[in-house]
Amino acid sequence: MIDFAETVLWYYKSERNEALWLTGFGVMVVIIDAKILLNMNSNDMLRGLFYPLLFLGLLGLFAGGFNAINNQKRLAELPLEFAKDLRSFKIKEAERFEKSGGVNSWWMPLKIIWTGILLVGIFLGFWGVGDWWYGLAIGLLLWGVFGWVVDGFAHQRARIYTIELIKP
Repeated sequence: MIDFAETVLWYYKSERNEALWLTGFGVMVVIIDAKILLNMNSNDMLRGLFYPLLFLGLLGLFAGGFNAINNQKRLAELPLEFAKDLRSFKIKEAERFEKSGGVNSWWMPLKIIWTGILLVGIFLGFWGVGDWWYGLAIGLLLWGVFGWVVDGFAHQRARIYTIELIKP
């Protein structure tokens, strides 16, 4: 049986580590996008791909960086908080995850958003006229897959953490 303190540390370390991976991914995508920028005048498909990749890279860079810092801060503060009053800590965290507008209320809307982006990408891939639209379609498909992967792992962790939070 895993101790609750270990579950808290596991959850926030995993969140921080995913955020670090996300930051690295963002850096990589921004570098790739810089290369695309240097060559996009020679290729309409690259021009269509440029902006979705730029926004994806910047999202990874900034959201990943913010979440890495935020979760590192939580790793420093939360053990002290739950050591002081475990019951209050569990109530506060469970509310943060389970209340309306809380962490767990976002999984379905995010799946719908990522699926919508994928469907637009598929639509443009089949019916977009010209290479620019095809490049945009590829960029949107990358966005949708990115969202499903990142949120899939985050949702799995949140589900495990929430189960531990609401245990008596």
